[in-house]
Amino acid sequence: MVNIAVAEDDKDDFLMLKEAIENILPKFNITHSSDGSTFLQLVNAQADVDLIFLDLHIPKKNGVECLIELRQNEKLQATPIIIYSTSSNFEDIDLCYKNGCTLYLVKPTSYKDLVTQIRKIFFRIGLPRKELQSKEMFVVRIQQE
Repeated sequence: MVNIAVAEDDKDDFLMLKEAIENILPKFNITHSSDGSTFLQLVNAQADVDLIFLDLHIPKKNGVECLIELRQNEKLQATPIIIYSTSSNFEDIDLCYKNGCTLYLVKPTSYKDLVTQIRKIFFRIGLPRKELQSKEMFVVRIQQE
């Protein structure tokens, strides 16, 4: 069983992410909160978290603030943390990278593209962070054809 925690304040984005994960993983538990403060309380109370998705722009504590706090928690230092955001701003990406984010997922516009990106993420999170040699490997996005 995979334990996934998601901080996302947009209900539709959360439901689409959850459905994409269901499409790939047969069994998982999901913990969700729409604000950063409550999210941190929930995650810190859990015995085991295998994967975390953080939206950058959530209320009370934003995604970067949550990322910094989560990386300070000894039991979560090795847990993959994926920033899940509409922002493809270089400063946002760089800030997340510098603060220990595992991958940065620019929210795709279609469900099909999201499933493709979640599959890529599940493949990539098996890699040690040091093997992600460039920011190009760090940012997950749909290639324009």
